[in-house]
Amino acid sequence: MQRATTISTAKARGFRGDLVRWCAGLLMGTVLVGITSPLMVRSYVPRKFDAERNALVFEGGHRYRWRSEGYATTSIGPHGMAGRLSLVRPSAERRVIALWGDSQAEGMCVDDSDKIHSAIEDASLQKIAVLPFARSGDDCNDWIRQIESIDSGQSAITVDAHLILVVEWSDWMIPIEDPRESVNPLVNQASGHLPAFLIQAARNVITDGILNERRSLRFRPGPISSDLHLSAPRQTDGVGMIKRQFARLRLATEKRCVLVNAPMMPAIVGGEVLWADEQERLHELVFQLAIKNGIEVIDLREDFRELVRDGQWPRGFHNGRFGDGHYNALGNAWIANRVVAWWDQKGNQAKTKSTNLVSGQ
Repeated sequence: MQRATTISTAKARGFRGDLVRWCAGLLMGTVLVGITSPLMVRSYVPRKFDAERNALVFEGGHRYRWRSEGYATTSIGPHGMAGRLSLVRPSAERRVIALWGDSQAEGMCVDDSDKIHSAIEDASLQKIAVLPFARSGDDCNDWIRQIESIDSGQSAITVDAHLILVVEWSDWMIPIEDPRESVNPLVNQASGHLPAFLIQAARNVITDGILNERRSLRFRPGPISSDLHLSAPRQTDGVGMIKRQFARLRLATEKRCVLVNAPMMPAIVGGEVLWADEQERLHELVFQLAIKNGIEVIDLREDFRELVRDGQWPRGFHNGRFGDGHYNALGNAWIANRVVAWWDQKGNQAKTKSTNLVSGQ
C-alpha cells in the first residue's frame, strides 16, 4: 500500500514537473517570437475615415512595417499618405501632383526615400511635389471617388494634376459602383494596442492566407462535404467598361489626368523571360480611348524591356524572385524619371486630344 502511494505521488510530481516545463517553454517561446517578430511579421496600423478623401486611410503618426518581398518601414502622414509627412500647395515654383494606384504605387516594399513620389520629387529637383494617395487593393472606382472628393472644392487638398499608375487594365474593367468602406472597431483597436504577431496568428487561424476569406473550421473526423458551387465567370465587355470608366473620370475632375502604363512585363515564367503579355493590342485600344477622353498616357513598356536587356530588373527583391512581385527601388526610380521627363516636355502645355499625348511608344 505504501509503495503504491509512493508511485502515485511520484507520478503526480512528474506530471506537475512536465506541466511547469510546458508552461515555461510556452512562455519563453512566446517571448522569443515577440522579440524577433519585427524581423519577420508586418505591423498593423489603425484606420480612420478621411472626409476629404472620402476613404478609409491609415492614421497619421504611425509607422507601418512591411515584411513581404522588400523589408521596409513606412511613415504615415496626414490623409493616410504613405511616406510623406506633410501637405504642400501648388505655387508658381512648384507643381503638385496626386499619385493614385494600388500597392505598386503605394510602395510599402521600399523605404520612403525610394518610393515613387520621393523619386519624382528628387528627379525634378523639387519642382514637382507629389501627394501619395495610392492604397493597396484599390481600383478605378476607388480612385475616381477620391479624385471627385478632393476636387469638389470642399477639400483643403489642392493639386494641379492626377497621376494614376496602371499595372493591370483589369482594374478599369469593372462595373461602376460606389464602394462603401467600413472598419471593424474591434480590429482597429487591436491594431493600435496588440502586438502584430498575435494579430497575424489570429488572422492565420480565422482567414485563409491565399483568398483572405474566412476559414470554415471543422472539428470532426471524416471527409468534408463541400457546399461550394463555383459559378462560371461573367463575360464582360472589358473595353466598353474602360470607356465608361474613363468618361466617369473626366466628369469627376477638370484637372489634368495622366495614366502611367507600367505593366508587369517583362516577367520570368517557367524559367524563361516573357517579354510581352497577351494584351499588347489592348494597350493600343486603351490609349486611343484615353486620348478621346482628354486623358494623357505615359507608356513604359519599352523602357522596362530595355532595362531587362541590360540585366536590370525593375521588379523583385533580394529575398524573393527577380521579375516577380512589386516594383523595387530601381523600378520606382525609372518610373519617376520617365514621369519627370514627360512633365518637362509636356507638363506646361495645354491639354489636347491629339495623338502626341501618348509618350514612350
